[in-house]
Amino acid sequence: MTVHDDARPVMDTQIMRAQDVARLLQVPVSTIQEWARTGRIPSRKRGKHRLFVRAEIERWILEDD
Repeated sequence: MTVHDDARPVMDTQIMRAQDVARLLQVPVSTIQEWARTGRIPSRKRGKHRLFVRAEIERWILEDD
């Protein structure tokens, strides 16, 4: 198996909660929760928890609508 220099295990990436993303984007937590629920912002649902990968959020910020 070949390992690329930029390949990192998921646990090495920064996992964020809605509160963290809200602070980063300077919007209410309820806005982040709604955006995640409707698929506007990338997130993952794990049980009752919604998680955000910082690299995905950063890419989402830079995307053109």
